[in-house]
Amino acid sequence: MEKNKLDKEIILGAIFGIIAIIAIICEMSLGGFSKEAIAGGVKDISGTIVAVLVFIIAASGIRKKNVKGFGNVFRTEMDKVIAKYDPAIVENKDDKKDSFYRCDIASKLDCIGGNASGAYHLFFRVDNEKEVKSISFKVTQTVFGDFKGEVAESVIAKLLLIYRDYIEKSFVKGDEVVVEFSKSLSSDEEAILLANIVDCVLLVCVAKYGAKK
Repeated sequence: MEKNKLDKEIILGAIFGIIAIIAIICEMSLGGFSKEAIAGGVKDISGTIVAVLVFIIAASGIRKKNVKGFGNVFRTEMDKVIAKYDPAIVENKDDKKDSFYRCDIASKLDCIGGNASGAYHLFFRVDNEKEVKSISFKVTQTVFGDFKGEVAESVIAKLLLIYRDYIEKSFVKGDEVVVEFSKSLSSDEEAILLANIVDCVLLVCVAKYGAKK
């Protein structure tokens, strides 16, 4: 949730709180400001103030979770994933026209063990810097040969096993594994989640690649 939207919600919450307090005071007035009316009014005003404060604190907590920004956090976390699997994947910084972030994968994943990496090919793209509703991972014959279908199914199985709560559906489309999320990922915490999903997919790919050699 963006900052300006939170500000509007906090302002609206404060306005409705003030309206409620004015209504309570009017009700006290109609009651002739008797002891009973004042006691009841003070109780209602206290409850209204507490409710407004709880709302503001909750909204502020949401904002704190997004202080760094989805894109910044995702890049930072992906740097860790790339370093972990170096040189099996690399960030493609030349592809800025169609995507916010692009990652390429080596043709020979056993390069992790010191062998040659071969050419690099598209692994995935992230098109939006602020939120991600879906992501597609390339699982091609160039990298996995005739076992690409088996690798793709293994990727889906692992993702659904670990991240089922976040995934609406995942399926194979051509040479891609498509992952559609239950809701758009947009918070700092969800940026970390997305990087972890990339890590999971790559781990399966490396394991399956090695098993067929």
